[in-house]
Amino acid sequence: MSEDELKIRFHEAIEKRDSGDAEGALKILNELVERYPTRASVWGTIGGIYFVNEDWANAARTFERATSLAPRSELSSVSLFNSLIHLGREAEASAEAARFRKAVPDSLEYHRLERELAERGLALFRLGPS
Repeated sequence: MSEDELKIRFHEAIEKRDSGDAEGALKILNELVERYPTRASVWGTIGGIYFVNEDWANAARTFERATSLAPRSELSSVSLFNSLIHLGREAEASAEAARFRKAVPDSLEYHRLERELAERGLALFRLGPS
């Protein structure tokens, strides 16, 4: 599969996802990760589908893979954090937040999340340096 074919298939998957056909999108995306297992964007898109469908275990698994491939991806990191929180794995979520904040100290999303948790009185753990 050429780079152009990969892009076409990826966009087909996005169209299916956006039209509500999560199963069809996942079928294409899973084919793509079999052929291109190091594409963080494909893993992240799969994770997003699982996340929207509240399949937290699969969302966490795929966001872990996306984050390992793109460690500075704020979207993947925050999505992994939230998936882990939904699974009750607060220590792992906190560790991911701290890892990312160390690598990207000016992360706007983690700063926002930390403020939001503090406002709700939910600062159960520290996300890393402010």
